[in-house]
Amino acid sequence: MFLAIRTILMHLTAEASAKARLEVGIALAHRFSAHLDIVFNVRPAHIPAASAGRGAYVHYMTEAINNAHQMAGEIAHGIDTCCKGLSWSWGVVNEEHSIPLKARANTSDLLILPSAPMTYFEDHFRWHLADCMAVDSACPTLVLPEGYVCSGDMGRHILLPWRDCRETARAIKDAMPFLEQAEKVTLLTVSRKMETPPDVQGISDFLVRHGVDVDVRHVAFRWRNAGRAIMAFAEDNGCDLVVMGAYSTSRTWQVLFGGATRYIIRHLSLPVIMSH
Repeated sequence: MFLAIRTILMHLTAEASAKARLEVGIALAHRFSAHLDIVFNVRPAHIPAASAGRGAYVHYMTEAINNAHQMAGEIAHGIDTCCKGLSWSWGVVNEEHSIPLKARANTSDLLILPSAPMTYFEDHFRWHLADCMAVDSACPTLVLPEGYVCSGDMGRHILLPWRDCRETARAIKDAMPFLEQAEKVTLLTVSRKMETPPDVQGISDFLVRHGVDVDVRHVAFRWRNAGRAIMAFAEDNGCDLVVMGAYSTSRTWQVLFGGATRYIIRHLSLPVIMSH
């Protein structure tokens, strides 16, 4: 038997999408009868290059933290109403973002994060919070795209990009509460032109034994990056959730040469559950 989702860790910052992201956490907490642990971090998650230099940095940080405390106060004021009927907890911290999340993820079943922002040129090369937690979190990480609107029935059509490795197998097992409720599950194999598609009989049989019927599909791609092929398939076939292993090749390799995880975190158009 797989673990049920009983504790959801919700990461919030002073971003425009914070309240919308909170609605997703509330909807999922109701759906799985889970405790919602909300952590609002007032420290800026991203510092633009224009703030380099001691004076500019201090000014930027002071103003950003003050604004974040104001937003945290606004959300906290209405939290009782928003979380009515739920078990929930609320905390405000001012730390490097991964530190409180790693600690709390040890006793959580799902972590909810925003996708990596691509506001500045240097953002394409940064190591973002979603990258870090997809690898270091003790629980699966649900990464939400920018502007995602709350959907209580997220996961009606789930896409499973299959690669025969530990990371992908763990992601599928971690996401079993979603898979058991899905209306449709597509198991996708991706390979370059002229390559033999991976064997999926083992994982197909595994899922069927757990009551999850799968539609097996294959894509042979021309692009350099498999992540682009995965996202294109998901969008073209009406998938509303992707479940995948994170960084099954080394992070250094993906930074230098690209990789599916790195591409998807930076080009997210629908929610993705990742495990490492």
